[in-house]
Amino acid sequence: MFHFFIPYFMKKNVITKRAFAAAIAAMAIAMASMAAIPGDLNGDGNVNAGDISDLYTAILTGSSDNAFDINSDGNINAGDVSTLYSYILNPPIIDNDDALFDACYETLRSSTNLYDLTLTNFVRQLFNLNELPTDEAICNWLDPGLPQLVTNSWGSDLPQATGLWLRLCDNVNICNSYLLNADRHDAQHNAEVTFLRALYLYHMMDLFGNIPLPYDLNANFMTEAQQYPRQTAFDFITGDLLRIQADLAAPRSLDYGRVDQAAAWLLLARLYLNSAVYTGVPAYNEAKQWATKVIDSDYKLLTTSSSEFTPYQSLFLADNDRNGAQNEIILPIIHNGAADVSENYWAYSGTTFIIAATFSPKMNEVYPSGLPQNTWEGIRARSSFVPRLTSKSGELLPDDFISGDNRAMFFAKGQNMANTDIYNWTDGYAYPKFRNINSDNSAASSPTFSDVDFPLMRVAEAYLTYAEADAYLNGGECTADGLEKFNAVRMRANATPYRGAELGTISGEWSREFGFEGRRRSDMIRFNQFGGDYDYSYNWPWRGGTLEGRDFDASKNIYAIPQLALELNPNLRQNPGYDVDFGSISLTSTSGNNFDASAGQPLQLSVSPVNTDGYIAYPVNNIQISLTPDFTTEVSYLSNYSDGNYYNIVTTDSNSPVITASKLIEVISWYERTNGGSLGDDHDIYLRAVAEANGIGTAVSNVLRVHMAGINIETKPWWLIGTAIANGSMKMPEMPVGSQSMAPMYRYGEPGQLHYAAYFKAGSTFVILPPESPTSYKTAIYGGNENGGQSYGSPEGFITINSDGYYEITLDEITKSLTWTKLTAPAIYSSISVPGWHNSWAFTDVMDKLDTYGECHNWQISLELNTSPYEFKFAADNDWLVNWGAYTYPNGQGYAYGPNIPGTEGYHYIYFNDILGAYTVLDLKDFLQ
Repeated sequence: MFHFFIPYFMKKNVITKRAFAAAIAAMAIAMASMAAIPGDLNGDGNVNAGDISDLYTAILTGSSDNAFDINSDGNINAGDVSTLYSYILNPPIIDNDDALFDACYETLRSSTNLYDLTLTNFVRQLFNLNELPTDEAICNWLDPGLPQLVTNSWGSDLPQATGLWLRLCDNVNICNSYLLNADRHDAQHNAEVTFLRALYLYHMMDLFGNIPLPYDLNANFMTEAQQYPRQTAFDFITGDLLRIQADLAAPRSLDYGRVDQAAAWLLLARLYLNSAVYTGVPAYNEAKQWATKVIDSDYKLLTTSSSEFTPYQSLFLADNDRNGAQNEIILPIIHNGAADVSENYWAYSGTTFIIAATFSPKMNEVYPSGLPQNTWEGIRARSSFVPRLTSKSGELLPDDFISGDNRAMFFAKGQNMANTDIYNWTDGYAYPKFRNINSDNSAASSPTFSDVDFPLMRVAEAYLTYAEADAYLNGGECTADGLEKFNAVRMRANATPYRGAELGTISGEWSREFGFEGRRRSDMIRFNQFGGDYDYSYNWPWRGGTLEGRDFDASKNIYAIPQLALELNPNLRQNPGYDVDFGSISLTSTSGNNFDASAGQPLQLSVSPVNTDGYIAYPVNNIQISLTPDFTTEVSYLSNYSDGNYYNIVTTDSNSPVITASKLIEVISWYERTNGGSLGDDHDIYLRAVAEANGIGTAVSNVLRVHMAGINIETKPWWLIGTAIANGSMKMPEMPVGSQSMAPMYRYGEPGQLHYAAYFKAGSTFVILPPESPTSYKTAIYGGNENGGQSYGSPEGFITINSDGYYEITLDEITKSLTWTKLTAPAIYSSISVPGWHNSWAFTDVMDKLDTYGECHNWQISLELNTSPYEFKFAADNDWLVNWGAYTYPNGQGYAYGPNIPGTEGYHYIYFNDILGAYTVLDLKDFLQ
């Protein structure tokens, strides 16, 4: 596999002659690779993740196409996957030494096509794996793996761990390719590559414990290397670092971004500080020794301010390669937003990911991120992190530093400090530490991708390493010498110096100084504050999966060796605690097995552990529903929650989950809509629970049959017609097919409620027609006005608007009553388009104006969704600056910068209301009935 890259050392329009030659060489390799090779299943000239995806599809669908029998054993199964990976994992040798040298650095920034591109970015997954499970960061996204990280409940199939494992293995392979020909390279370049390999191995050891080691440079590190204990890995890494000292360049004598002696010294200090964790033997004297060399080097703490930003803030700005921060940052991961536009397959990672994930559109309006096109509102601070830097709450902005500490960059306006709801962005202060803005407040090179270099190693670490090692060597409290180093870090941030510093205080200072920099998990483990029951006095919200926090097993102090890694390399063995068979669970209904959905009866369940061998079993995220007892009937429609043949609902860690009638009706209605016909007003459903024992194994319960009655509840829209609606026509159409004289109400929120919003003119009138008879007045809601008084059936008049204004109407389809809400003037858009997979996410499919007699806030389009996965969004005025998305389909309420809306293949009529963000999608067959 080739590695094509824009040269790593090209930064802010600076490019070396050597780097340019490297890019040309890499391009030649890319072109040469286009020849047909075994395993190129999709015929694109490459063997990569796309071919693996096609092979998995072939296996799941039971294909008999011999093209998928990669190993020619007569079967299409997992054996072919392993063989296909072997094609991918044997990269061609890059003969150009400069290109290969740059590639060893480039892997710090880039992604690999061995797996999902965002999951194989080093910075993005280092952040996810070291921040989200800790007391610093929490995330409201539902991407597979993220909820498990936030609640410390992952197993051996964690996507983020799999992606980073593959990235690091690939990095080591590239370094090995260079070192295999070390005799033809100069000693300094060999030393730099040896350091980079040691860095990659260090992160593998820290995250995964017992890891493979590259004793044989000819062996493919990902599929053939032998696994060794953590102690052996520690010795291998430190041995390499000690061996290359003399060959590395002196501190700050090379171009920015290159490895020098200070990087090796700091990595040695980090390794020795954690020696008690990695080997069981403390090495604090050695940690102080190497930290001292860094402190005494030409790298210094940044203490000078710009006119706009404090020294600490300047470390995380777009020009941190030249604003003085480069004197503190020992090893940056270089980003160049303008250049990364051409590399957008990995540009949504790195510091672009960190900035976008920690900003919301509303924040960006008052505190610019520098990336106005990327504000994803996902990651914010846990309430346990905030008090370390401020004791004050309220509507703080990041530049309202509390107690003088410049690191208190919390954004609290519109946010709650408490993390009551994991999945609510406003439950938690934002912590927008990284910003794509220059230190003179000018714009960076790109509004889409970040210029901010990620400070992977900076000199402040040496100061705190010295102080902590000093405290360990002196009964748990710093001497005057250690305290001086400790306070140097605090005073740089304008924080009050301490008169003394003991280990607990030092643990907090690591978090204050390095919050959201991708290292907190490792620091917490060193202080016995992470997995296990070492420190009962320390807790944080959602630790172990509960708001109050609870212990989780010490096995979580390292991640599982990914299941895919075990399949690829037979020499690997799983880490302790991740392969325990803990018995089984049973599922029963405590409210009986006859369920009256029409009465809104809640279905109450009980999950009990059976033969758990001492482990506690509890459900996590999974109560699965199927319409057949073998769980092979497709009823899923929310891709974020479904697993193909059944539907997962109920996010809970309770042994007594409750499922609402509306949720079951929603699932069954979708089955009716996608499969045609009705199941009738009663039907059997089947449920099972999936439980986890302390995150170290899973079990599936028995299948529970529940008989449902009263499930045939209408989910199609009600329709408005009249002079107040659409084009103001009173013409009654034979069918509501795209008719300009009718507008739908939008179904979302509470079951049985529909909504509509628009500008209504005084004197205009309308009625509301039910789904079953949208062409007859006889069953209309009529009479009254915005102050009430509506009736249902056999109308004698219309609903009349008394005064101009914006209104939202909410209909309760059970009681047939209307609720009116006066609205403030909304934004007015000239056009709404529907970008999605069907048009390569362009703005070409423009919706028609449904409101044509005045301001338009309701829109419609006839559209074919014909490209898997059929997802789409709504965008205003041919731009992504205003867009709406949501998880639900075919009805829902989109929100700003929400996720892609999951659709289905086929022809649809799509309606959208830009005031509410509401939408409804109707299949063509719905109009023809």
